[in-house]
Amino acid sequence: MNINNIHNDWGSTITFDNPNDFFNVDKTYWRNMLYDRKLIVFKTMNFSTLDYAKFGYYFGNPWKKEDYTYSL
Repeated sequence: MNINNIHNDWGSTITFDNPNDFFNVDKTYWRNMLYDRKLIVFKTMNFSTLDYAKFGYYFGNPWKKEDYTYSL
């Protein structure tokens, strides 16, 4: 894993030799990094469809229909 800061106070780009190594890191690490750096960009992940969906769940869960009812 290679992490490069975009700016001193915010933003990082992350690349992996093997994108599936992303899943070897604890979910809380990625969530905390996102909050701390305010933006993280993953480059050249090349996931399968299933791994891409799994990747998304590391940052939260999709909303249910009921979650949108307040905006109607």
